[in-house]
Amino acid sequence: MARIMKIGGYSTPNALADDGFAAASNEQWQAPGHWREVDGEWAGDDAPAAEPVDAAAPVCHICYYEADAFARCERQAFADRMEWEVAARAAISNDACGIVWQWTRSA
Repeated sequence: MARIMKIGGYSTPNALADDGFAAASNEQWQAPGHWREVDGEWAGDDAPAAEPVDAAAPVCHICYYEADAFARCERQAFADRMEWEVAARAAISNDACGIVWQWTRSA
């Protein structure tokens, strides 16, 4: 996500899907809602003290539009619901369920 912010993703129409760009423009998004810049570093503000965002960890606390932009920037694609279920059941991610919202390309 930090890379998207560095390239001006919130003000660049091609970075976000059309409706995501409209939302970002109308609501003047500069970063994900639960992220704050602290001393030049991005931190999540959901903990008692702002914790630095771990670039190697799964991206958390972003909306669907931001997740979509991140996936496209990383040349990845969302899993569909069935692919996600298979990965979660195979314990590919220990935090697969109940920790954060998991975005998929399925409705």
